[in-house]
Amino acid sequence: MVKYWQRFSAVAVGGFIGGAMRESLELLLQAPNFPFATLLINLTGTFLAVFCTVWFTEKRHVNQLLTDFISVGILGAYTTYATLITETSTKLAPISGMVYIAVSILGSVGMVYLGRWLARKVVHEV
Repeated sequence: MVKYWQRFSAVAVGGFIGGAMRESLELLLQAPNFPFATLLINLTGTFLAVFCTVWFTEKRHVNQLLTDFISVGILGAYTTYATLITETSTKLAPISGMVYIAVSILGSVGMVYLGRWLARKVVHEV
């Protein structure tokens, strides 16, 4: 049985890593007129979240602490749609903002299907 402090620690350490990854990409991919880093983070975060969910579900022997560390900790801190909404309302003109939101949402839905397909392919080949 996973104890509270173990889960808390796994999520906290994962959150530190995910937040650091997010900030690193934000700093590396600075663009004054369009939030490319946030778009990339949201798309890759969606893909990784779905991939990990399928992987952890179909590989039934995955440790719960590892699941919490990656899914809740790393990916929870790495991607957030609150940033998408904030950047859209503060940095972009209305038309650009609508395009950005549409690409983010449609791209993320595409990443769900891609992540699910690839995870199942990997799980069944291993």
